Amino acid sequence: GIAAAILAGLALIDLVRFAVYILVFALIVQAVLSWVSPYSPVAPLFDALTRPFLRPIRRFVPPLGNVDLSPLVLIVVLQVLLIPLAHLRGLAAGAF
Repeated sequence: GIAAAILAGLALIDLVRFAVYILVFALIVQAVLSWVSPYSPVAPLFDALTRPFLRPIRRFVPPLGNVDLSPLVLIVVLQVLLIPLAHLRGLAAGAF
């Protein structure tokens, strides 16, 4: 009953946390590739993964010269999102 619900909630929180970590990794790889080798064969893959998340931010954060700051803004937002997720996980693990 209640233990299964807590375990499912814990699994859902961990799933969201890991997805956020994967997105942060993809953003960092995309940023490094755009500086080092923008025509790399894997660049379109990382661009396709991150573009849906960056598109709304790019409407509000214009490029500064030739530097796109939207990945940095998104990484900061994702790091802030991880704070309440860590607290929720602690609460759920403490109740178990």
